[in-house]
Amino acid sequence: MFSQIRKELPQMTIEVIEERDYNLILITQTWEIVYNELHFHELRKYQNTITNIIYSIWNNKCYFKVKGNSKFANKHKNTRFKLQFKIIWSTSLNSNWKVYIHRKDVRSYVRWYAREIHFDLFDIDLQEKIGSDGNILQYPVAHEFGHTIGLVKFSRPLLSFNPNYPWGTLHADEYETNSSKENKFRRPFINDRRSIMNIGNELRERHMDYILQELNTLLLGTEFYISTLLK
Repeated sequence: MFSQIRKELPQMTIEVIEERDYNLILITQTWEIVYNELHFHELRKYQNTITNIIYSIWNNKCYFKVKGNSKFANKHKNTRFKLQFKIIWSTSLNSNWKVYIHRKDVRSYVRWYAREIHFDLFDIDLQEKIGSDGNILQYPVAHEFGHTIGLVKFSRPLLSFNPNYPWGTLHADEYETNSSKENKFRRPFINDRRSIMNIGNELRERHMDYILQELNTLLLGTEFYISTLLK
């Protein structure tokens, strides 16, 4: 397996990998634990569970194709590229993300520009969030992971400014809040409760917006687009 096209960003590395029968878009992140309240044996199990949950929700669900007038686009006009994510637990000071793990039930969150992820011990448990009818459950770690791949406010500029969405991205948190101002921006997605960025575990095409934006800066005359999204 070899990578022909690669882009390194502060939050992740994007690779387009070409092989005869195996074509892949690989998003890799390195995570360094900088604060931890768990015992050693708990921590190793917790780390493994985090990656397994994220992979089960996000991996092998989305497929991209390409169009355009470049050599790459012509070569791969019938190719499907499978999207996969990879998390590497690291001790490097140059990791993409600094991870904070709390034992108590605290508010979990991601800081995009600071590249910080804050988890608690219970974020690996399947949970019923506010607004659920009892049939919708979510793994909080999978929701927070969505923020690390660009589903945050101000993660990208709008290609054409829309005054209804001044943040620069349409798809950060999608669940309803107590703030009418906040809900104004989330309104198109509030009722899609099964969405991973709402209170469920399902992916949507809009959740790939940031990745698509970055993919489409890689090669002149080449446009990646989603061909298939599995639930």
